[in-house]
Amino acid sequence: MRALHQPPDGLTHLAGGGPSTALRNGFYATTVPHLLGDALATGVLAAPADGPVSWTGPDALDLADVARLLADLTRHPVERAVVEGEQWVADQVAAGVPEGAALFTLGMVRASRAGEFAVVDPALPELLGRPATPLRDLRGTAVGGR
Repeated sequence: MRALHQPPDGLTHLAGGGPSTALRNGFYATTVPHLLGDALATGVLAAPADGPVSWTGPDALDLADVARLLADLTRHPVERAVVEGEQWVADQVAAGVPEGAALFTLGMVRASRAGEFAVVDPALPELLGRPATPLRDLRGTAVGGR
């Protein structure tokens, strides 16, 4: 069994022989605008059932939390509506999102529902030498760049 710190076979050139750090990939704060859809215009954040996500910040928030945050930041009501995954994908494709991208995002949303992105780990603040930035503090990102 290969140790976790070793690169997979065929990728040893990526390590370059020097020190490196790899962080678990996941949802980032910049993902939020892609999940909003037309929530800012309609007041409804419609997406499949999800679970808490750390968004690379100090708290794990689900989309209901994001809807409340949007409402607070914009001073307009935003409710969270759960839609079936297949319908959400169809809506995304109708809005111009490539089907593969919509299916990939649906898979990530389902993984969040299973708790795969709920871990708030101290590694990021330790590496940065400062606290992680809460989603609330990333106002432009949280409200879709507005």
